[in-house]
Amino acid sequence: MGFAFRCRAWLYCRCSLCARRRRTRSRRGRRNRHGRRRRRNPERRPRCAPGRPIFVPKAKSWNDPPAPNPLSPVRPLPVDPPVPQPVDPPVPQPVDPPVPQPVDPPVPQPVDPPVPQPVDPPVPQPVDPPVPQPFNPAFNTSCCGNILITGSAPSVLFWERDASLPAAVVQATVYAPPDNAAPLRLLIESDGRLELDVAPGNTVNYLGQGIRRLLATVPDAGPSTYAEGRYAVSVHR
Repeated sequence: MGFAFRCRAWLYCRCSLCARRRRTRSRRGRRNRHGRRRRRNPERRPRCAPGRPIFVPKAKSWNDPPAPNPLSPVRPLPVDPPVPQPVDPPVPQPVDPPVPQPVDPPVPQPVDPPVPQPVDPPVPQPVDPPVPQPFNPAFNTSCCGNILITGSAPSVLFWERDASLPAAVVQATVYAPPDNAAPLRLLIESDGRLELDVAPGNTVNYLGQGIRRLLATVPDAGPSTYAEGRYAVSVHR
């Protein structure tokens, strides 16, 4: 039973044992691991396409350097440190100073004087004369005071129109204090007779035209009657 190497390092080794094996291999041809010759199959296709020459590797001679062993560790080659090269300092280049460029002075441009534009004079607008209003004399009078009603004076006349004055609008206001025991009554005499009662603490206001007289009294007045009040009258033309 033959011996099979696990690698082909013996093909490049220079020892006598490997050289003997190389001579024996070249003499008896290729054999399998049992020492028998390999049979070629005549129907086997060539390794390259037909019509092209078969690549035959060149046999190595003893003078060729040995191939590196993949099992042996690779030793890095010493690398020389880089030699610093001298660097020349930069040579300053002369710089020409800037040449001032002549600048032309600005040429004054002629300016035309402003042409006065004709302005139309304002046209006076006609104004209508004021229309005279007819004279209408008017008057406005007012009066005010207190009212006191007792058993001896059950009624008080506090305003009466003058017969020479034309008919006007009269506004009468009567106030009864809350201390009164009985309400006040406002009597208005015009074309008819009108009565207005003023409860204690309240105020009555009346506006009418053609009034002749205004009186204040207490309904059902007796000897012990006592009432106070205030009035205000305004006459408008």
